[in-house]
Amino acid sequence: MGDNVYLGGRSGVRTPMQWSMNLNAGFSSANPQRLFLPVITDPVFRFESINVATQEDNPASLMWWMKNAIAMRKRLNVFGRGDMKFIESSNAKVLSFVRSYDKHQIIVVANLSQFSQSTILNLEEYRESEITEVFSQNRFMNVGEGSYPITIGPYGYFWFQVDVAEKKDKVESSGELPLLKTDISWERLLSNYNEVRVLERKILPGFMKKCRWFGGKAKVISKMALHKTIPVKVDGPCTSSPSSKCITYSACRSSTFCPLRLRRPTVCWRR
Repeated sequence: MGDNVYLGGRSGVRTPMQWSMNLNAGFSSANPQRLFLPVITDPVFRFESINVATQEDNPASLMWWMKNAIAMRKRLNVFGRGDMKFIESSNAKVLSFVRSYDKHQIIVVANLSQFSQSTILNLEEYRESEITEVFSQNRFMNVGEGSYPITIGPYGYFWFQVDVAEKKDKVESSGELPLLKTDISWERLLSNYNEVRVLERKILPGFMKKCRWFGGKAKVISKMALHKTIPVKVDGPCTSSPSSKCITYSACRSSTFCPLRLRRPTVCWRR
C-alpha cells in the first residue's frame, strides 16, 4: 500500500503511505501541493478504498493475512534455524520440502502452477506419522506406508507439522493420563507454541474425557484450543506450585473454564 508502480526509479515507493481516508491518506496534514509526491488516485488502489484503517477492520484482508503468517513464522523456530531437505514428488509443478529442527518437522508443499494440481509425495521416512495443517490445526490422514497423495489449488500451499503417532491403547486401558514434562517456567510454557500444542492435542482431550463434570464424553473432540489464560496466585504450604493458571479452552463447539496447576517434582534428601 502506498506504492505507485507507474512512477520511475525509487519514486514509486515514495508516495504517501495510505493510513486512512483522511486528507493526504492520513500521511500528512500539510497542503497536498507541498507533498513530495501526490497520493495515489488510481480507481482501484486509491487511498479511499485501500488503507490501513480499512484493512484492520477486515479480518480477511491482505494485511491480516500477512500478520498471521509472520506470527506463525515467529512461533515456528524450525523455519529460521532448521535444516532443509527436498521431498520427491510425482508432479514437477509442486514443490515440496521438509524443515527439521530439534525433533520438530514441518513439511511445506507449494503449487507453482495457476491450475489445481495433484501429486504423490514420498514420505517413506515418516511412516505412520500424524499430519496436521499448521494454520487451521486440522488433522489430515496419516502417512501410512509412505506414499502420500495430495491435491492443491492454484498457487496454493500447505504447512504440515509431523508428529509421531502414539499408541493410545495402553494409556486408555491403564487409566493413566499422558504427562507433559518441561524444564521451563509455567508462564513460558503457556507462551511456547510447541508446548501449548502438546497440551491442546495430547493432554487436555484425555483429561476432559475422565472428568465427571464434562458432558461431552460421548462426543469426539476433533479440536481443542487454549483461548485465554488468567494467572491465579495460590498461597499455602500444601500447594506444589506458587501460582496456577485458569485456562478457557474450546472443545466440541463449547467453552469451559478449567483451572490448571504446574506440579513440581518432589526432591528427597538422604543423610
